[in-house]
Amino acid sequence: MKIILNYSGSGKQILQLWKLRISPDPIHLSGKEARVSVQADLYEDIPYGARVHIKIWKVTMGGIYIPGPCFLPTGCDVELCSFLEYFSGESVCPVKAGLYESNDNEFDIPEMGSVVKWFASGFFWIELKMTGPNSEQLTCWSFKGEARALLSQWNPDIISMYTKNETSV
Repeated sequence: MKIILNYSGSGKQILQLWKLRISPDPIHLSGKEARVSVQADLYEDIPYGARVHIKIWKVTMGGIYIPGPCFLPTGCDVELCSFLEYFSGESVCPVKAGLYESNDNEFDIPEMGSVVKWFASGFFWIELKMTGPNSEQLTCWSFKGEARALLSQWNPDIISMYTKNETSV
């Protein structure tokens, strides 16, 4: 499955994602963990009060997009510093402009009920938007890919995404 990453929205873009690697591909929802590596340039400091807004859609075989519930423990409309602290385990704010790199960070895949697992399985589209304290878009990216509910053999191959405007790997 090729994962596609692209710019979204019509507003400002203060973040450039150069590399995003996810393993296994597709993500195994019945697994225990996944690994993510990222390299990104942040062109401006992120102001206090910035928020992360995440929207999730299941994409059916007929190409119909079904809006999904938020599966994240943090919620899908959350203050940026709380969001980053939850996933990094430490306080990382304020976030200053610069090059950021993270390699093979593991995160646990939470247990899901059968209905949630059904919804999360298959093809998906996720939009991640960051807004400033005045609701101005700071950056917006969308991700298309696949997740599987059935436990299958760990795939050591890592997908890589290098992006200019839209890249599929």
